[in-house]
Amino acid sequence: MPTEHNPDGWTFATLFLHFTERLTATKEALAIAMSAAEVATKKAELADDKRFASVNEFRATMADREVTFANRAETNLRIDELSKRVDRISTGLEISSGKSSGFNSVALWAAWAVTTGIALLAIYLHR
Repeated sequence: MPTEHNPDGWTFATLFLHFTERLTATKEALAIAMSAAEVATKKAELADDKRFASVNEFRATMADREVTFANRAETNLRIDELSKRVDRISTGLEISSGKSSGFNSVALWAAWAVTTGIALLAIYLHR
């Protein structure tokens, strides 16, 4: 009831009712805000899980890559071994080429000697 000292009519009961309504509205707003924050947190955690899953997949790919690729020392060792084999093969080819070249020379000289001998014999017999 409005009075001279209380023109709005506030009493302890109306003041208590007012603050109770305000407290209830604040609790409802806080519950809504907490629910929204919980939803946002779940979405952020899900996004982080997806991101970390792709990062872990990338790490696994890199680990597989390290396992399947040869390291420098192993590669150099194999290249050196192949170089030695190529050197041995080329040396063997040079030796066999030299042998066949020598055989060809001997055969050529023998053929020349035989034909020259036949020619000289033919000349000698015709005289």
